[in-house]
Amino acid sequence: MLKNIVNRDVLKNAFVCLFLWGIGFIVAFSLFQHHDSAGRLHLKQPYTLFGAKTMGLFFKIFLNNALVALLISVGGYFTGGLLAVIISFWNGVKLGLIVGEALFHLSLMYILFALIHAPLEITAFCWFGAIGLLGFQNVRRIWSEKKPTLATFPRYRDFIPPLVLLFIAALTETSLFIFHS
Repeated sequence: MLKNIVNRDVLKNAFVCLFLWGIGFIVAFSLFQHHDSAGRLHLKQPYTLFGAKTMGLFFKIFLNNALVALLISVGGYFTGGLLAVIISFWNGVKLGLIVGEALFHLSLMYILFALIHAPLEITAFCWFGAIGLLGFQNVRRIWSEKKPTLATFPRYRDFIPPLVLLFIAALTETSLFIFHS
């Protein structure tokens, strides 16, 4: 079943992106936590975060994530995978910083509740990153003095499953704001 949805190279690349997320998370979480009282966050209820109504919030979240997905996949492909590597690592760093700070200011249950959408979102971004890493195959062709090709360029249907995951993640994240308000 999984073979019909994603090819072997994409699956392998998705694990590379997940590994990069993990490294970024661990680096940020372990090295950049600060525990001084002067830097404490003054958190308000999550639904006031963007100051937008629910549908506006959903579209803001989804479009932001779709833009990152475009950068990590298409941008990653045309940079030989470099942009996919950088964005995957950076997203892990951002998550590590957020969780590190949140653990200092919020209860673990609140953090887990706020991050309930994260597995879907991370899976989608790793999938998009895997598509971006396919561009590295052209870099390898150039290194071996062969002509680069667009044969590895993903088809539009390759973008549909991770885009659906991002859509569901945005709905879930928006519903957290509704539930909390």
